[in-house]
Amino acid sequence: MYLCFLKRSGLAAVRIFIIRMKYYETNMTYDTQDYIELTPEGLTQGTTLTDVFLLIMRESEGSRHLPLILDKQGFQLICQALENQHFPETKLMGKLARVFAITPRRVVVRYTQAGHFFATIFWQQAGSNDEHILNTELAQGIATSLEQGCPIVIYREEFNRLHNRQSKEGQVAIPLTAMSGDLLKEALRLAVESDNFELASQLRDEINSRQKDTGNP
Repeated sequence: MYLCFLKRSGLAAVRIFIIRMKYYETNMTYDTQDYIELTPEGLTQGTTLTDVFLLIMRESEGSRHLPLILDKQGFQLICQALENQHFPETKLMGKLARVFAITPRRVVVRYTQAGHFFATIFWQQAGSNDEHILNTELAQGIATSLEQGCPIVIYREEFNRLHNRQSKEGQVAIPLTAMSGDLLKEALRLAVESDNFELASQLRDEINSRQKDTGNP
């Protein structure tokens, strides 16, 4: 089940940037067949659920899209990174990386069963084949990739489950499984108010399923 959001028209609401990514020459130690590489394509905000901020990613060697849900702070962070090449939140991380001669090799977009996205950054120290892992907020991971020039990837299985299958012109479709609990509850409230009982039932089923899985009432 997908929930569709209309994109707002106008540059103030839908910002599209051309990104020139730089990549380190490296012998990657992971199996690239397990991953799909992603390219940032744009940012937008929901019109019905105004607290929904989206980063639209596109598979680098294809045309499928993956909408990633951000909070407002993460949205503003990536706006600064894309529009002004300004990285205030990741400057310290970059300085520490240079001091200890470690290089980010890839940023992996991850997804939890509770409907949250986060990022795993894989680092490698000069002269070593060992990789070190740092889990961080999604926006921090994306900004690190944009600043440091390492690729953004997602597990192929997760991409195939979450990518934007039902999009129409001017719309972004998000699987219910990719929405946080708070967004599901807000969408349920709006569905009930608009007498969309079929959608309300599906939203309620998703909420109940998660509560059952986590044991929360």
